[in-house]
Amino acid sequence: MFRLGGDPGNAKITADIGTPMTATAIAGELVKRSGIVPARIASSFATGTRLASLYKTENATIGDLVREYAFASSRLLITDSKGVLHLAPNNSTKAPGKLASDGSAAPFVLPDTIALEAPASPSWKVVIGHTPVWAVHSATEISPAIYAEGADLLALIAAAKAAKERAEAARASSLLAIKRLDDAVKDSILDRTEKRAWLTEYEAITAEAQGIVAEARTRGLNADAQALADAYAALTAYIATLNPALSDIDRDTTIDGATFRARFVGYYTNRQAVLDALARIAKLDAGQPTSVADLSPIDGAKLDEAVKNANDAKDNVDKVRTQLPDLVGPLLQTPIDNVSALHLKGSGAILKASKALSDKNAVAISTLGTRVDENGAIIAEEITQLTSRVKNGEDTVEAGFLEVNRTIANTKVAMAEQIVSTIAKYGESASAGMVEERRVRAEGDKVLAESIDQMEISLTNSIGETITGQINDVKQIIADSNGAIGTSIEELGVKFETDLNGEKLAREAAIQTVEKTVVDANEATAGRIDTISSSYDALSGYVGNVADAVGNVDGRVDAVYGVIQTTQETAANANEARAEETRSLTARLDNMNYAQLQENFSTYASKVDGIGAEYTLKVQTTQNGEKYIAGMGLAIDNGVSAINFLTDSFRITTPDGTGTRQIFYGDEEGIYMPNVRVDKLVPGTIDFEFIAKQSLRNPNGGYQVFPGGMIMQWGSYRGLINFEQAIFINFPMPFPNQLQSLSATPYITVANNRDRDLWMQTTANRNNGGAEFMAQATSKDRSIDGFDWQAWGY
Repeated sequence: MFRLGGDPGNAKITADIGTPMTATAIAGELVKRSGIVPARIASSFATGTRLASLYKTENATIGDLVREYAFASSRLLITDSKGVLHLAPNNSTKAPGKLASDGSAAPFVLPDTIALEAPASPSWKVVIGHTPVWAVHSATEISPAIYAEGADLLALIAAAKAAKERAEAARASSLLAIKRLDDAVKDSILDRTEKRAWLTEYEAITAEAQGIVAEARTRGLNADAQALADAYAALTAYIATLNPALSDIDRDTTIDGATFRARFVGYYTNRQAVLDALARIAKLDAGQPTSVADLSPIDGAKLDEAVKNANDAKDNVDKVRTQLPDLVGPLLQTPIDNVSALHLKGSGAILKASKALSDKNAVAISTLGTRVDENGAIIAEEITQLTSRVKNGEDTVEAGFLEVNRTIANTKVAMAEQIVSTIAKYGESASAGMVEERRVRAEGDKVLAESIDQMEISLTNSIGETITGQINDVKQIIADSNGAIGTSIEELGVKFETDLNGEKLAREAAIQTVEKTVVDANEATAGRIDTISSSYDALSGYVGNVADAVGNVDGRVDAVYGVIQTTQETAANANEARAEETRSLTARLDNMNYAQLQENFSTYASKVDGIGAEYTLKVQTTQNGEKYIAGMGLAIDNGVSAINFLTDSFRITTPDGTGTRQIFYGDEEGIYMPNVRVDKLVPGTIDFEFIAKQSLRNPNGGYQVFPGGMIMQWGSYRGLINFEQAIFINFPMPFPNQLQSLSATPYITVANNRDRDLWMQTTANRNNGGAEFMAQATSKDRSIDGFDWQAWGY
């Protein structure tokens, strides 16, 4: 067998694979467990008699273990031509055979095709994590989480996950319910709509309470179970005192707001404490212990503390949920930082390379030697210099090459360097130079390695326009006893300068990449900035009257440019890790008119700030100095998320085969949705102000437009109406489509007056704008004092 040593305190932890004790039998069992079918396992795995034991502290594949057990029984693991595994003895008892004259013997493997079965995935042995235990484990000593079948362990893990999800769902539900409570108890009245919601909530609590209490008792949480049962009993007792009853949804009920809230919150708090504890125990079940009684004192204290602080944790989550959207809003409203055009400084490569030119017209020199300088340093160097020069009228045409290879050493420092300079010039109008430097340096507490490559060209044409270009590549690593810094800078740029009306105008295109890494005893950081830039610049201020001269530009020019910049940065220390990336695009016409886009990614994991991630996308324009901004942001802060949009209008459309169809639109005036499907409307979530705007509230004649388009109109007619008198009423507003229903009720000023026994009838004389009503009675001497009417339509 192979075994894991366990803590001999409570239970021994094992990974026994079965009962075989001989080395060959254990090897055979391991092969079977790896997925090899029995037909591919030879009988030699069952023929050994030698016992074996193996102690491992590192991961090992089953193949490695089988070979070690085979070796312990003087066997070798081999595969024959048919792919069958054998444990072949390595100490043969047969007589030695003879070699042929060419040194060969009969082959061990026949010359036919060997087809091996596809191997199973590697099976890994768990690393020993405690003091080895060599005693044989009895069934009662084996830790139940290991002793159980694999399916049982998976079931425990699934149960732990389900318990955690149940606790999290209950927490979210409680937070929402408490918010609704705060809204409901403000006026100390439960109206009929609110009563429906809280009756549903109380019925759900009643359905779950006994089950949660019973489950808690079976897991040893007796005190918590009793607290939950008491909280439920207190809630039920208070509900019973309400008059009218909570179940009477036809009448409003006056409540003590503070008590009503306290009874529900008391239940939520105790329920959360129990569910959190059950989730904790279920998690421990997956790796033992299995009940609170089995918890170590430290774990038990943590559990008690978690239960005790459940309400504090809820308040903290409430605070985070309230504040998180405000964390996104400022990110969007912060103006985008300006990114300037990239103007590369001259590398000076031509000036540096000019050292390669000798004052003589034709030079080819190479020297090799050693020397000791005035400070006692030993210097070995090789210098090669080449120069060629001719005259062409007033122009000097020349080329030079200089290579210096040097090593230096003294009691304090050692250094080696190579410098290669090349230059070509044609008079003062055309030059090209290149310098390459390689250098390493070592001191007692400091080392350096660097590489510098610089290229530069310069050309002045016949009308005085200047064209320049450069490529720079600098790489450097420095380290001392406190840390190390690595730097890499790559630049590529070209420029075209024009003298226009006494002012210089430049067009420049440039690319730059700057990379830097830093590490010390406390922190490691890495950063990178990539910039691409194109600019159209007035080098000495504004330039006027350029419309006819350069590219039909209209007006005055100072700096017109487009820039794309990406900044990346990572940092890590013992307390936190951060990663951030920002991408910026800028198009600038002048300092009063430009457009910008910025995308930012940010993640952090900190012992102080917690765990979070942020993403923002912003677009910004400045027109005649006035800024306009829009954007969106996503953020997660310690498990709570928020999404925010900053925009004048928000629209969602879907393709419908012929184009797009708008399904959502919102702006400062409100929200429009053509079709809305709702499963449940919660009180307080709908603002009915729109209904008031769609109504005329006048007892003499008014109307109300309902959601969906249905319209109710009403009015009253006052005046003496005689038998069979017809009255035509004009509605306060015409029905847009159709009048569907009409009714009238007689009105009298004095009760018990037999002369006023008369009723009203509707007639066929009606349209969308009005209708006729007819007075009827049992005799002609009857009359009434008026009538009230009502009409429905759409």
